[in-house]
Amino acid sequence: DFSQFCENIGMTMSTAFVVFAKAALRSRRIPSEIYDYPVSASPMKKRVTDNAVTLLLINSVAPFYYSYGRRKDSEQHCEQAIALLEQLKAENNYIIRGWQDCGILVKSAADSQALIQLKKQYCDRRDCLRCRIGYEFLKREYGVKEQ
Repeated sequence: DFSQFCENIGMTMSTAFVVFAKAALRSRRIPSEIYDYPVSASPMKKRVTDNAVTLLLINSVAPFYYSYGRRKDSEQHCEQAIALLEQLKAENNYIIRGWQDCGILVKSAADSQALIQLKKQYCDRRDCLRCRIGYEFLKREYGVKEQ
């Protein structure tokens, strides 16, 4: 169990995640050895791309850290997870490019995560009128009026 491991080495889980994230950012790789099984058990030097590290931090480390903060009722942990997303560059995928094509400025991973969530919550469900961005777009493009 990870919490027991952290306790055994004299570190909190939150400190372990911060150390991991900083090591990944500093070295631009996942801070662990990768083994090639079953051919050999010798460590292979594999460099993880900057994009892979960023995606790992965006989609694994930050959400886990935020969830941990929510579970422990720690606003500080939640804020640190959001701060991490604000420091990382935005994802570059078809969803984000679609928003950018609509004129939305995407500065950070926090922005890209918010826009991905908006797409899932409103666009995919064709619920544009409940989305402020969708509503404003329809109003501008098609003259939809407020009631």
